[in-house]
Amino acid sequence: MLTCTVFDSLRPNLFLKQTADRTRDLAELTYPGLKFNVRSRLFQCWNGKSPANHYEVWLHERLNKIELGAHFEGPRADNEAIYSYLDTNLIEIQARLGYQFWLERWDHGWVRLYETVSMLPLDSAKVEDVARRLCEIMDVLQPLLDHMPVHAPALR
Repeated sequence: MLTCTVFDSLRPNLFLKQTADRTRDLAELTYPGLKFNVRSRLFQCWNGKSPANHYEVWLHERLNKIELGAHFEGPRADNEAIYSYLDTNLIEIQARLGYQFWLERWDHGWVRLYETVSMLPLDSAKVEDVARRLCEIMDVLQPLLDHMPVHAPALR
């Protein structure tokens, strides 16, 4: 049985840095040029010029949860087009990623498609699990977003 001690725990900022680095390593061949921003209690990664639409790992310490998914934080009209497109594909997305995946409108007219997982223990095994899961999420969502028939910039 694997146990976690205080010595196995990572501080949140180190956890996020290591998770971003591991995600970069895992995604390097499939998503060359992926850009990363690690700050405070989250990290974002995206393709293209604008970070407005990105994949994200966000630590919700108060809830002891990690949020993983895609955030669309561009202009409201673009976000609504993305929401409508993802909503029509939600059953397929959930069939591939799990029914714990949620699509919702969020603050400022933003949209997010995400799941939450337990934050604890915040250790090297969790780094690997979260990095691999984020890559799996990208592998499912990116082809859909690349073929989106609307003119919103999505994650390109």
